[in-house]
Amino acid sequence: DAPRELVINGQTLHLSSGTTSRTTTEVLDFFEGRCADADGELALSMQRLLSDHPDIGGEVPNTPTIRQDDGRVGYVACVDLGEPSIDVAELAERIGRFGATGNVGAIGDARYVFAEQAERDGEVATHFVAMWTQGEFNVNRMFPEGGDAPGNDVDGVSRPPRARRVLQGAERGMPQSMTVYASAETEASLEAFYRRDLAQNGWTIVPLDLTHRPATAPATLVAERDQRMVTFMFQPDGDGATAAIFDSP
Repeated sequence: DAPRELVINGQTLHLSSGTTSRTTTEVLDFFEGRCADADGELALSMQRLLSDHPDIGGEVPNTPTIRQDDGRVGYVACVDLGEPSIDVAELAERIGRFGATGNVGAIGDARYVFAEQAERDGEVATHFVAMWTQGEFNVNRMFPEGGDAPGNDVDGVSRPPRARRVLQGAERGMPQSMTVYASAETEASLEAFYRRDLAQNGWTIVPLDLTHRPATAPATLVAERDQRMVTFMFQPDGDGATAAIFDSP
């Protein structure tokens, strides 16, 4: 499909997916080749460095690309360094800028492809998902040490008590979103809070059939108001709990 943009804690991640009659291995071979074309000849530069300085010791991998593939499921990950060739000194400088700023783009654009093979009507069908960054992608801003992560609270829904926002994700141009809070409250107290709060603010709690709910499944609450549905999932987390809110306007 056409590339889409996911905004996660204020940073943009690009996403595309598709299905092919190729095998998982063939799909990953293709994307690994794309990574090799954008690796800045880094492995070659490191081999030259070790050749000039044999006292350093050690071995250099043939490629900086990471790949795992069992023939059915696998992934390829790499960094597009953006230039035909870079040397080890320049890479070290880029890594230093990343360490100082948290911006992955200081090193290069991240690339990740996951592929899974299945059979449909006796024919091979491999589904793949590609994700990549483009330009600035600052992990320090995404996950601040204190306070709320970048983003917004859920419109028309109260924040959980004693909580900070740790994650918000949405596809650009689409109304759906996911917002996650970490709270010092327990799972049970968060569910009780929202049952009271939603009812007081005009929401209708949707009855759920939890007969076959696994014991390890998170507590779930669904509410509706004015053709809008919001789903809450509460799960223990250390001394408190997390509240994940899925908004479907």
